[in-house]
Amino acid sequence: MTGSTEVPTRRNQLPLIIAASAVAAAAGTVWAIVRHEDSVIERGRFDGSGRIVITDGTLHTRDTDAACAGVGQRDTLRSGGDLEVWNPAGLRAGTGTITRGTAGDSGCVLEFTIPGTADRYGSYTIRTGGNSLGTVDEQALRDGRAVVRVP
Repeated sequence: MTGSTEVPTRRNQLPLIIAASAVAAAAGTVWAIVRHEDSVIERGRFDGSGRIVITDGTLHTRDTDAACAGVGQRDTLRSGGDLEVWNPAGLRAGTGTITRGTAGDSGCVLEFTIPGTADRYGSYTIRTGGNSLGTVDEQALRDGRAVVRVP
């Protein structure tokens, strides 16, 4: 005989079958999680609002938009002043503005709005000028009941 005869070798296909099964199972799990929206945390946005109460170190003005404002180290606490909200992980979740200040019995009350705040963090730290003013609850921020007291 002049030709060579090769005997076909059988390869063990068990590892290939196990790998394919694992990939299919993983793909099925991902699809199931994505398909069922209730089990996926989806971050949305909300318009937050509240008040900052300064009990000391305020200036009473005659400006109709700002009947009072912070002075000295609190000079960023004024009508038109910028605010930031930070989530518990230390990431900025939104930015906003102090809309007006009103002098009251408890001190200077500054109202603020923070449109488009990232939700589902539970609590937020209000900051201005690089300084932390305090922490507020998400539901209070959503409902406009958030109050930060600055001594």
